[in-house]
Amino acid sequence: MSIREHLAFWAVGIGSAIIFLYLFSPILLPFVAGLIVAFMLDPLADKLESWGLGRNASTALLTLGFIIIVVGVLTFLLPVAYSQFMQLAKNMPGNVEKISALAEPWLAKAGIELQGSFIEEAKTIAKEHFKELAGTAGAFGKGLMKGGMAVLGIASLLVITPIVTFYIIREWDIMVARVDSWLPRQHQETIRKLFRETDKVLSSFIRGQLTICLILGAIYATALTIAGLEGGLLIGLATGALAFITYVGSMIGMAVAIIMAIVQFQDAAMVGIIAGIFVVIQLIEGKILVPLLVGEKVGLHPVWVIFALMGGGAVMGLTGILIAIPVAAVIGVGVRFGMDQYLQSRFYNTGTK
Repeated sequence: MSIREHLAFWAVGIGSAIIFLYLFSPILLPFVAGLIVAFMLDPLADKLESWGLGRNASTALLTLGFIIIVVGVLTFLLPVAYSQFMQLAKNMPGNVEKISALAEPWLAKAGIELQGSFIEEAKTIAKEHFKELAGTAGAFGKGLMKGGMAVLGIASLLVITPIVTFYIIREWDIMVARVDSWLPRQHQETIRKLFRETDKVLSSFIRGQLTICLILGAIYATALTIAGLEGGLLIGLATGALAFITYVGSMIGMAVAIIMAIVQFQDAAMVGIIAGIFVVIQLIEGKILVPLLVGEKVGLHPVWVIFALMGGGAVMGLTGILIAIPVAAVIGVGVRFGMDQYLQSRFYNTGTK
């Protein structure tokens, strides 16, 4: 085949995939979620299988464990986090006034004076945002309780995702072998190399970083709750979730927690304890968790991750967010491969000695 025919073939294939995703994006969420969960759990299934447990039994055990965890989170964790979220939102106007009162002496030393109108405007904005947050949360809750597409979407996510997860884990090796048999013979090794590189990136980043997020979320939430920080569970879980973007989660979480500690305790010792919690956990993350679960850098820059998540969410909503990182990893591997090919081509080397 000529280069033009190759380009036409891949252009049609990629274009068809994009059209498929666009047309079926409203129903893809449980399938994408199931695929990601299966990708996460497949190494554990292989490990259980190597210990003598059959593939079907390993798959069933892992799927059951996944269901138990999800049900536990929905039953016990989310209601508490939701309650703390609403309480924090309700306290926003009062916290604005406390922050302004605490900051006023320091600002006065710097020659900055807070006008009463500025404080009142900030409190008004906080109240308006509370109303928006309460309205959004209430609408979301009603959507979960009433009929329609909302319930259908939640039901499909809770029911179809475990089914998809079970079948994909059970047939993972078969699917990989089948896809490998479809590769063009002439470029088989090159494509296999790209697949291995992509799998390395995905395994290191998604499996490793997501595991780190879960661990950090649990540690932050537990530590901040024990310390008595208002909204500690919610702040800790949010910090763990944002840890998916390197450095961003910890910085935002620490800033929010310290501000909350200043407002709540108004005591330097307690503020120091809250800050110390973040410092210690970040040391655990950097010295233990990242080397153990992620390893060396895998080529996904934080800015690229943020762009991918925002772009995926803007185009396809939650489904787009879920596939954003895998797509970003594939694009990153493709770009690096293209650059390597370019640097070895005559277009780059023309005129060199």
